[in-house]
Amino acid sequence: MSILFYGHKNLFMDIHDIRRGQARNQSLQIIPSFTFGTDMQNALSQDRKNRLITLLITTLSSFLIPFMGSSIIIALPVMGREFEMNVITITWVTSAYILASASLMVPFGRLSDILGRKRIFLAGYIFFLCGSALSA
Repeated sequence: MSILFYGHKNLFMDIHDIRRGQARNQSLQIIPSFTFGTDMQNALSQDRKNRLITLLITTLSSFLIPFMGSSIIIALPVMGREFEMNVITITWVTSAYILASASLMVPFGRLSDILGRKRIFLAGYIFFLCGSALSA
C-alpha cells in the first residue's frame, strides 16, 4: 500500500518527503492509493490513450519539420538548373526557408496562447498538408 499526501500547493508528496520535513506548514489530506474504483481506472486508461495519441501526433509533426528542410536541400540542384541560378542565389532558398520558419514561431506561439494550442496546431497541420498536396 502506498499513501500519497496532498498539500495545499497542489503538491503530491510521499512519506519520505514528510519524514524529511518538507511538508511542515501545509495542511495535508491522506489519499490511500488502493481506493481507486473502476471509474477511476477507466478514466486513467482513457487518459493513457489520450497521452499516447498526443505523443504519436507530436512525434509525427516533429518528424515533418526536418523532413521538409531536407526535401528543400534535395530539390536545390533541380531548382538551380531549372531557374538558371548561381550558387549564391541557391543558398538564399534555404536561408529564406529557415528565416520564414524562425520568424513565424514567436507570433504563432503568442497566437496559440491566445486562441488555444490545439486549435493553432491543427490549423497549422492542415495548412501544411494542403500546401504539400498543392506542391506535389
